[in-house]
Amino acid sequence: MNRLRIEHLLGIVLAVGAGLMYWLTMGAGAFPGEPARLLAQAARLNETPTTLCPLWAFTLDMVGRAYPARLAEIANWLSLVCGALAVGLLYYLVEGVLRAVIEVDDRNENWVTVVSSAGGVAAALALAFSIPFWHAAVRCYPATWHLLLLFVLTVVFGSFARQPAVWRLALVGWLA
Repeated sequence: MNRLRIEHLLGIVLAVGAGLMYWLTMGAGAFPGEPARLLAQAARLNETPTTLCPLWAFTLDMVGRAYPARLAEIANWLSLVCGALAVGLLYYLVEGVLRAVIEVDDRNENWVTVVSSAGGVAAALALAFSIPFWHAAVRCYPATWHLLLLFVLTVVFGSFARQPAVWRLALVGWLA
């Protein structure tokens, strides 16, 4: 297996590892405080208008309509999946940025690969084990959704900067 394949697998391994770690520490129901308030808003149990991201609120609203009895569990899973994907995507972003800013020639090509991969792993592990992010990933908080959305926007906007296309810019505008 060549280095390029290992580099691509690292992000997937980090995302799956973070997801497994979050799953082992995730609760099944609603947590007191802010997660419970957000779930009450999603289930339309109170009249307070939601202050959430429209896409997050829409997703929770659809889940609440389809599976009202399992809303808390599914919302926790949604936070977990978004958190794990954000960890994996952060690896790819940092690895790509480091690779882009370091000048590569024949003498240092292997070193650039090692350094950029190590930087991506370090950033992903720092996010995965960050207590506030871990807390958000195992409860119904929109923070993991927002961070994943930020990383997706960064990737899409970066692809627009490299190769301009109207659909990429429209996607950035729609997601933002």
